[in-house]
Amino acid sequence: MFMMNLHVKIFGVGSSSDRAMREGVEKAAEELGIDIDIEDVTDIGAIIKEGVQAIPALAIGDQILVYGKVPSIAELKRLLRA
Repeated sequence: MFMMNLHVKIFGVGSSSDRAMREGVEKAAEELGIDIDIEDVTDIGAIIKEGVQAIPALAIGDQILVYGKVPSIAELKRLLRA
């Protein structure tokens, strides 16, 4: 079965919450056995332009799905599967 890499964006300014989001996404993807491409968006202008309401934020594809919190691994797995 062919599966392309899932493109994930993590919006933040390098805080511990942002790092926790990245680590959680990586762990969830590893547990699911899926390949992801993570892009860290740290430029405030780019974050605002994307319409992010609070950081850290997570987008999968072009859709912002989480902002202002770090989801659990279970929640991240659910989001990555969808």
